[in-house]
Amino acid sequence: MTVTLNYQPTPKRKSRLNLWFEQIMVILILLNYLLVLFDLSYVPYHDFWQQGKLQVVFQTPFLNINVPEQPIQVLPFNITNQYDWVKGIAPHRESVQYLAKVDELNNILNQQMDVYSADSQNLKKLTEESEYIFADLRTLSEEMIKQNPFEVANKTGTLERIKNRMRQHIYETTQSSADTAFQIFWSRDHFINEGFRKELDFFEQEIRPLIQTNYFRPLGENGKPLNHFWLLDLPFITIFFLEFLMRSWIISRHYQGVTWFEAMLWRWYDIFLFLPILQPLRIIPLTIRLNQAKLINLQQLKRQASRGFVAILAEDLIPIVVIRVINQIQASISQGEIQKFLRQRRHQEHQINDYNEIAEIFKLFFQITVHKIIPKIKPDAEALLKYNFEKALAQSSMYQHLQLLPGMKNLENQIGEQFSTQLYQAFSETLIEMAKDDPKFNQLLEQLLQTFNQTMEIELQGQKSINQLETLVTEFLEEFKINYVKPLSAEDLEIILEQTRILRQAKDLTLVEPTLIRRVR
Repeated sequence: MTVTLNYQPTPKRKSRLNLWFEQIMVILILLNYLLVLFDLSYVPYHDFWQQGKLQVVFQTPFLNINVPEQPIQVLPFNITNQYDWVKGIAPHRESVQYLAKVDELNNILNQQMDVYSADSQNLKKLTEESEYIFADLRTLSEEMIKQNPFEVANKTGTLERIKNRMRQHIYETTQSSADTAFQIFWSRDHFINEGFRKELDFFEQEIRPLIQTNYFRPLGENGKPLNHFWLLDLPFITIFFLEFLMRSWIISRHYQGVTWFEAMLWRWYDIFLFLPILQPLRIIPLTIRLNQAKLINLQQLKRQASRGFVAILAEDLIPIVVIRVINQIQASISQGEIQKFLRQRRHQEHQINDYNEIAEIFKLFFQITVHKIIPKIKPDAEALLKYNFEKALAQSSMYQHLQLLPGMKNLENQIGEQFSTQLYQAFSETLIEMAKDDPKFNQLLEQLLQTFNQTMEIELQGQKSINQLETLVTEFLEEFKINYVKPLSAEDLEIILEQTRILRQAKDLTLVEPTLIRRVR
């Protein structure tokens, strides 16, 4: 597939509009993802969303610790009244009936308090009507403990907390019977002895909030609890799907050779935005789009992740790849590929011109050496020749005797300069003469190279030479595997990756737009 970019300069205004569009879309994605997180946390943390209170309970075999001691009101309003329908949550009938009966008792007692004084003697005159309510509450408490209506909402632990609090209130221990504790609590004598307002306050503060958290969630025809979240998610999914189609279509029009489907694959991460399943994975397109909209910068994280990923792969793959290549070369050698190559080489050569490239390369280097290099190194070469001549002359016994004669002390320097100059001059003139265009010289050079090549091929094709060459190459590769192909350590990989990063940065510095360079100048 060939991809050609139809590049057109983008005006500043258009670029700014594109950035605004990206930011608007990423805000929508962020809002949708927050809604998804809220929906996922709604059922597990229904108690918090219902009461808006926060308290962490640490349970140990010897002690229960509440932090803080009293729950803190975090949310100023009840969200469940507006969102329970999304999850199909409805108040549990038995829990509602239980709390309604407590409210009825509270109303009767308040009415009777208006008639009687608050002392214990007058509280004994409570009517039989309140006694019937106490009896109903004892029955309802017994049914609640035995039937466990909290099990439907997977809140059996809440029922245990209710039972423990009632045991602690009546017996000051959690090891007694919860059923008996409720029977004692919902009795007229107990309310008269302890004070009905005190007991009702205990129930309102400690028991009622736990009973209120119980709910009923019916099952749908698919056997799963009802969930109408798709109604809230549908508008977002529609927008994201249309934007995905539009963006991929624009990419396919912008790049020649890229089909619409291939453009969709380029934006594979956006598919999570309109999938009705795997909703938590929308964090992937959200993160990428936040970076594209320049609201966050993930380049450093991307580089570190890439380095880590490459390091993990390289540590295992590099030795495997190298050993695999060496094994293939050894297999080819053992199958006689070298001999086949040498035999077929002469018949498979094809000439695309009328001259010998090797001879021309040799002449090119020779011309450069003679006309460019030799004149520039002349002072250094003459100095070297002079030094070696003077050194050899100084070691001669005849020259040592000549130095005793008058006027012979500077003979060494004079002879050295003349010798080095004349020798280098003769060498240069010889090479210059050889470098002249001479058809006979060219013919002899080509003939020499051709003869050398043919002789080398004939000698290598000998069975003894072939066997020796194959053996030596195979043994060399085997030694190379043993001695040099080793697993890279983490330190080696870090050094290689760091060197790669430095090279890439140096390369990026050279790829500066010409207009920017002119602007700086």
